[in-house]
Amino acid sequence: MRKIAFSISFLFVVLTINAGLASAQTVAKALAFAQMVAGGSSPEVWETIVNLDNRGTTTYTGSFNLFTTAADGVTPQPWNPIVNGNANAVTNGQMNIAISAGDTITLTLTGSATTVSGFGIITPISSSDSDETSFLEGTLTYYVLSGGKVSNSIGVQPSSPIYLTSVPFDNFSTIAFALANTNPAMVSVQLTLFSASNQVLGTQTVMIQTDGHVAEYLWQLFSNFSATSSFSGRLDIQCDSPIFGVALTDVNNQFSSLPFLPAVKEYNWATTSFPVGGGTITGTGTLSMRVNGALVEIQSTQLTKNGQPVQKSSSFAVGAFVNGVLNVSAVDTNNGQIEYYAVSPFSLSMPVVMGSGLAFSISPESYLGSENITLTATN
Repeated sequence: MRKIAFSISFLFVVLTINAGLASAQTVAKALAFAQMVAGGSSPEVWETIVNLDNRGTTTYTGSFNLFTTAADGVTPQPWNPIVNGNANAVTNGQMNIAISAGDTITLTLTGSATTVSGFGIITPISSSDSDETSFLEGTLTYYVLSGGKVSNSIGVQPSSPIYLTSVPFDNFSTIAFALANTNPAMVSVQLTLFSASNQVLGTQTVMIQTDGHVAEYLWQLFSNFSATSSFSGRLDIQCDSPIFGVALTDVNNQFSSLPFLPAVKEYNWATTSFPVGGGTITGTGTLSMRVNGALVEIQSTQLTKNGQPVQKSSSFAVGAFVNGVLNVSAVDTNNGQIEYYAVSPFSLSMPVVMGSGLAFSISPESYLGSENITLTATN
């Protein structure tokens, strides 16, 4: 039997890596930008400038793939903008890039007299897809030109994949957003509009095909309001598959970016009894998770051992939400044990989800027992 300490360490490493990949916060091998704009005619012409650097010690090689939406407003298609003045730089929506160790490159995307918006994702190719000596960093800036001069610019950080995010705003009519789907299947995205006093003002479901892109002002999506509707509130965006996104404010043609960040999901949880140290523990509590693939906090408030109150506390917990399964591993320092949970099927839209767990003592290393877990969403 494997040493439990090794299994624990290995699992934490794997879950941490998976969670990091899901949130695009590791030493990056890939970057995504959920909204890119190029082209147009007087008085407003758009350019998108992407600055990329590699602070590794070997050359980074990658594939830059760009997509837009066909004239039907739904079907994805490859996008071939002009890059650095070269109309042939992108073929069938793809161009290869190479960044030498320590170098920075600039890609300027321009277009025709018709404004085109889309998204782009950069992924590594051999040998950068496997080595640890090169990596990718980047920023994006939109430039709006009027009469050949820059009249506005908006800086945007790379998009992180999210499952759940909240975008608070002070003026409904100024908010625009873009979503991109890089999953191998169509995704269903639920958008809920709230007033400043937490009243639901409307819900919409947006279906996005693989490599699909959606860019709208809120007033275009929620038709019970208009382009002149002015009120504060928030937009919640929820999806069971990771999507990329960004939001913008447009005030008198002056733009600012609002990045999508993972939001907190709260659950009440209850477990069946399981053995610990000569007795059994049963209880309920709360589970808090930032839904970007990684669970970061477990809080327990009401547990008993042989009928007597106990304090159960996790010094840390990690998890991953992939393909409808939530896997969690937690260290319970007060009780000297490791707990593994698997909740399936897991969906953010499900009010109640159930799974199972295993408990192991840290010292001496031994299996303690199993339990069932029920999670009831509270937000």
